[in-house]
Amino acid sequence: MRFQHSKPILSLAAIVFAVAACSDGPTQPRADADLPLALIPSASASMAVDFTLGPLVPGSAPSAAVPGSSGRFHFRDFLLLGPVAGDLVGSVEIVLNGNLSAFVFAPGSEGPLWGTVKITTAEGIWSGELTGELVNQQGFSDMVLQGPAQQTIRASCAETTPTSETNVCTGELVSPHG
Repeated sequence: MRFQHSKPILSLAAIVFAVAACSDGPTQPRADADLPLALIPSASASMAVDFTLGPLVPGSAPSAAVPGSSGRFHFRDFLLLGPVAGDLVGSVEIVLNGNLSAFVFAPGSEGPLWGTVKITTAEGIWSGELTGELVNQQGFSDMVLQGPAQQTIRASCAETTPTSETNVCTGELVSPHG
């Protein structure tokens, strides 16, 4: 005796319909630059980002600011606060450390800088670390920030003038989903 199905087997049309319902449909060009950074489609591996930090103002005095050996000026945990504009919009908190050749506002002051960065936007929080240097009183840094949807921003920043306390940053947003 041959086994017979009492219900029909899925037809080719039903299978095609089921596959089509699960797909994204036809691909359309996307304007990633118009989307908030937390909403970059996963198909995008990376995109350029530009943003400005500042002007930055002190949020608190450094926990330690002392002349170091050889007349150097060392400071720790200097909180800086300010607005963020551009591809990221919100506010920034930077906790900065440095070992400088002289007081930060002294002519020719230079040395390594490092710290943490937290940028709060409507889409979420971007946090990470910065490393850089003060060269002739002007700050330059590189930062790596982790943000919403496991995205990463790698950016280089430069203070616009030695006394502006405003940093222009250019970098790349990388999505782990792309």
